Amino acid sequence: MVCVVSGPANGLDGTERPRLTSDHRLRRSAGGVILILRGPKRTGRRVINPSERYGSCETGPD
Repeated sequence: MVCVVSGPANGLDGTERPRLTSDHRLRRSAGGVILILRGPKRTGRRVINPSERYGSCETGPD
């Protein structure tokens, strides 16, 4: 099953992939459903602060 974003039919033969602009994201779920998401999507990713991973650098050389 494919969730389609509105747009004209482009007649792709299945070997070519449509060119998506930077505000589109194409994802395939575990069930084989292709989701095309528009706009910025906020994910639950967390940026790891290097000081948290490797310890604090507050005690630098004197």
